[in-house]
Amino acid sequence: MLKSRLIRRQIAGSLHQSVVFVLCVLLSIVTLVSLSGFSRSVHSSSLRDARVLHAADIIIHSHSPFSPGILSALAGLERKRAVESARVYTFYSVVRATNREASLLAELKVVEPGYPFYGSVDLASGRPFREALVPGRVVVEQALLDRLRLRPGDRLKVGNALLAIADVVLHEPDRPVNIFALGPRVFVPATDLASIGLAGKGSRVQYTILAKVADQKELDRIAGTLRSASQKERERVETF
Repeated sequence: MLKSRLIRRQIAGSLHQSVVFVLCVLLSIVTLVSLSGFSRSVHSSSLRDARVLHAADIIIHSHSPFSPGILSALAGLERKRAVESARVYTFYSVVRATNREASLLAELKVVEPGYPFYGSVDLASGRPFREALVPGRVVVEQALLDRLRLRPGDRLKVGNALLAIADVVLHEPDRPVNIFALGPRVFVPATDLASIGLAGKGSRVQYTILAKVADQKELDRIAGTLRSASQKERERVETF
């Protein structure tokens, strides 16, 4: 009782300071709540951006063909519909214009239809990427057309195959910023991988499997299953 009277007396005697104190407390609470919400928003946005930058939930890398163990584990997960996957093969090769002797070192990216699971590959025509990149066709960067003096519809010699240029790529979600790229990008459908004949034994190919997880709560468990089945010395399993 005495404490209550003392507090009331102090407040009545210094009303201005009391109001300032209460306002400071309220401001502190509002600031903490706002910062907490902002932090959650930034974290959520960062995760979304990371997923798009990798075009998948799980990324498996290797510099040689994948081992039977990890392929078997992945096939089991796909049968359960826990994941869906797409393979990507990246390597350099010389491509040639068929209407002249001009040639150019290019960075080939051979992709299966599921690519990309997140983000989008933007084309100059505005068409969906999956409609443009079909068997017998390629999608290239503008720099290749400029340097070989080609245009969409012309044919490009890629390895052992003649493939028609279907469109021009403007943006791909999972390509890192690299000022030291040795050549312009050429997208090739995976159905033409055998016909171009460039990914045989001894080829310097970066093998990648992109996987999309059906239930995000299972992401870490599924990644752990794939890591356990991988050959640690040559296969790397990562999440976005």
